[in-house]
Amino acid sequence: MAISENFKYAFYAILLYLPTLAYVRVEFFLIAIGAILFFERKALLSEAIAFKKNPFARNYLTSFWLIALLFLISLGNKIFNGIDILCLRDYYASFYLFPLLILISKFYGNPKVFKFLILITLLEVFVGVFEYFTGYRSVFFGSVDYNEIVDRSLLYNSRCFGLSANSSIFGYKILLAFILLEYVRISKLVAWLFRLLLLAGVLISFSRSVILVLIVFWIGRLVYGVYLGIKDRRVFYSPSFQFAAVLLFFTIVFYGQVVHQLFRGEHEAESVHQSILSPQERIDPTSCSETHAIDIVPGEMNPSHQGWGEKLMAPAENIQSSGRKLIWINYLNFIENNLLFGNGSSRMMLRSWQEKTEKYKLLHAHNSFLMLIAANGILIFGLYLLFYWFNFRSKNYLVLLTVLLYSLFNYGIFWGFSYLDVMFIVLLTLKFKDSYDYARED
Repeated sequence: MAISENFKYAFYAILLYLPTLAYVRVEFFLIAIGAILFFERKALLSEAIAFKKNPFARNYLTSFWLIALLFLISLGNKIFNGIDILCLRDYYASFYLFPLLILISKFYGNPKVFKFLILITLLEVFVGVFEYFTGYRSVFFGSVDYNEIVDRSLLYNSRCFGLSANSSIFGYKILLAFILLEYVRISKLVAWLFRLLLLAGVLISFSRSVILVLIVFWIGRLVYGVYLGIKDRRVFYSPSFQFAAVLLFFTIVFYGQVVHQLFRGEHEAESVHQSILSPQERIDPTSCSETHAIDIVPGEMNPSHQGWGEKLMAPAENIQSSGRKLIWINYLNFIENNLLFGNGSSRMMLRSWQEKTEKYKLLHAHNSFLMLIAANGILIFGLYLLFYWFNFRSKNYLVLLTVLLYSLFNYGIFWGFSYLDVMFIVLLTLKFKDSYDYARED
């Protein structure tokens, strides 16, 4: 391959990865979109010519017309049911970028791009390891108020941020690197080395949702490997299969310690009925984002007053969730009261008054599906589901389910345009050979 083409793939990977770093604004994704539109203009022009010749071809029904319908209905929802326009930013909505997400993602569907993304992630892991052993969460010393690591009794207490703004962002990039490793062809020694380095990144970032999702992912890979290995034993020698087997073996052997770490040393579960400062004790919201957000409220204790949130989250009352239960209750109750149109296709946020800083903290749903429904309502959410269902034409179901499972506990996909959104569309719509296929070819 020509050097220029390798450079292009590396450039694409860097553009996609950069907005995930601390102090890099998410608007930087627009540069990635612009670069793809420029460098791939010939391919896009050819596609436009093909569309013009036969606009109602079967493949365009879901790759163009369904997206156009979703866009127009979302736009109408914003115009007629959306938030009041108080500032320039209020004109924006994440669904504007969804058509560009679909258009651009196909150019990231190359295993060579995957390799560069993995290498960049490994570089960030090295930074994270440096942070861990020097005793600081982030090399950006002004990024957090509690930068110095003072408690190493639990991995949760000593988690590092790498080059990211927090450990959650750092963790999801490591999760994605593990997934992408299944689709690149490298030597067994390098495959093992990369996985071990990424495992170190998982431990120092210690995002509990990432760890739980990875355990499920490795169980799935192991079961699938056994199924294939019955017919072809070469699968058992794949680094993917062996790594999953070894990790799950140690997870079982050290089950007690794993549970102790994941549950933060039997940390007491937070109450969803905790008192929250009344509006009279707060200052008025000042920014547009704060004004449009709704106040987070404690769960209702009276059963006759409870909404969907309290009823659905009741079984999780004794589970430590780092505040997610209360957030989910508020979002579920909002959805119950705004089921058809949501927040007018604009992102819905909660606001929580912070007594120490005397500022508002804005909270997203920590769940992609609640976030999407709360923003758009159930009808537009159904259109999104139709798009993903009709475009599911690959066998990458395990990695897709892994991303969906992660997005149940975090705001993973449905940002409009993001690193995870792009790679999810890539894995959804394109076919790739995974490491087990390569193992059976060797």
